[in-house]
Amino acid sequence: MTSRGKERLVFRDFTYYKQSRTRSGFRWGCTKNRWHRCKAYLHLADDMTIVRSNMEHTHSPFGTPSRKQVP
Repeated sequence: MTSRGKERLVFRDFTYYKQSRTRSGFRWGCTKNRWHRCKAYLHLADDMTIVRSNMEHTHSPFGTPSRKQVP
């Protein structure tokens, strides 16, 4: 669950939250859309198969260290 009580999905080391109901299932948006302006999403059918997606994230996967250099 997200901090706002929405369901959370982890797919290929990225996290998504349930945005809305679609005709064939649900749309899941990247949880980093607000801070990283990430437009990645998944449309999943009721049986959890991917109907449509944009998996081009603007950030590293969850748990991956950032690329900041340490002096």
